[in-house]
Amino acid sequence: MVTKRETFLKDIIITAVESSSIDYWAEIKDYEPDKGDVLVREWETTAWKLVNMHTVELGIYNIKQASFQVNSQILGWILMDDRNNEFVEMDSTAVDVIIQAALLGELVYG
Repeated sequence: MVTKRETFLKDIIITAVESSSIDYWAEIKDYEPDKGDVLVREWETTAWKLVNMHTVELGIYNIKQASFQVNSQILGWILMDDRNNEFVEMDSTAVDVIIQAALLGELVYG
């Protein structure tokens, strides 16, 4: 049985890929929406990185750290949806922030 949390985390990955949220800085391959897996590579690098539910959890964790710099409105959307395990307030920009926080540890693009 798929939990509400798993659905929430997969929705973030699906939005990142299908809404082209990260296409402006990353290339995507081997997308498997049912598993919640995708390989992502920054345009300037050669290393492919797996984005999955654990990666998204890491991104959300990083965003919650006091040292992470992000727009307060986007932060509010992410925190609210994270708390409720529902993809309601966030948009493609918030998803981009989560993926960058996970893979890069900071906002580098956008």
